[in-house]
Amino acid sequence: MSYQPGGIVSVKVTIAAVRKLDPDLSETDCELVRMIVEGATETALFVAFDVRDAVLRGRD
Repeated sequence: MSYQPGGIVSVKVTIAAVRKLDPDLSETDCELVRMIVEGATETALFVAFDVRDAVLRGRD
């Protein structure tokens, strides 16, 4: 993980990276967002909620 405390984590970029690593992942985007927020909170990171494009296309 290359992020430093106080840094910003892009939800959109993180979900895309996770899906690229495991295309068959069963978790929904909403579940991944929850995991990202929990992980970011534990490591003093800020979360950028930039997933509106995906939601508008009908993804979870």
